Amino acid sequence: MNLYPIGEADVFAHRPKPFYFITTNEPADLTYEAMTASLTALREEGFGGIVLFNKPPRGFSAADYLTDAWFDMVRAAANACRALSLEMWINNGFDFPPGSVAGKVRAIGVSNFQAGRFFDFAHYVELKPMVNQLECNTLSQQTGIEPIHGEFGTKMMAWYPLGGQGTDGIVKNNLLTTIGAKYNKTAAQVALRWLTQRGVVAI
Repeated sequence: MNLYPIGEADVFAHRPKPFYFITTNEPADLTYEAMTASLTALREEGFGGIVLFNKPPRGFSAADYLTDAWFDMVRAAANACRALSLEMWINNGFDFPPGSVAGKVRAIGVSNFQAGRFFDFAHYVELKPMVNQLECNTLSQQTGIEPIHGEFGTKMMAWYPLGGQGTDGIVKNNLLTTIGAKYNKTAAQVALRWLTQRGVVAI
C-alpha cells in the first residue's frame, strides 16, 4: 500500500490535517482486515483520513467499476474508517472527490441505481444525489426504493413514465381509462398525475 502526503496546498484546506492519499495495486490490500490494520497505524501517527481512488486495482477490469466488487472495496474502506473515526473521500479518478471539486460541484444525479446499490453509493459520498433516474410508471412502480430515497433527500426521476417504446399497456389501460373518464382525462394524464402526486419527476 502506497502513501502520498497531501501537504498544505490551499485546495486541500477543507480536509483534516494531516491527510494522505492511499493507492494500491493489490486486491488483498482492499479487504476490511487489511485496511483496518493499515489505517490503525495511520491513526496512531495522527492522520485524519484517507482518499480512496476509484480506479480499478489489479484484479479488476474497467467493466467492474460500480459493480458489486467495486462497492465491496468501498464498503471495506468505509467500515474501517468508521470504526477508527477517520474520514474517507472517494476520488473520482480525474481530480478531487465528488462534491469537493474545488467547490464547484453543487449537485449530482445517478441513473438506474436500485435500492442496494443506491444506498451503498449515497451512504458513502459527501454530496448526496439530488435525483435517481429509474424506469417508473403504473406498471413498474418502484415503491420499494422510496424510503431509501427519502433518507438521503433524493427525488426519483421517472423515465418511460408512460411505458416503454412500442408498448401501450398504460395509455390503453382499462383501469386508468375508467378513472380518467370520471374527470374527463386520458389514461396517460392519470398515469402522469399518479407520478406527480407521489413526488416523482416525470421525463
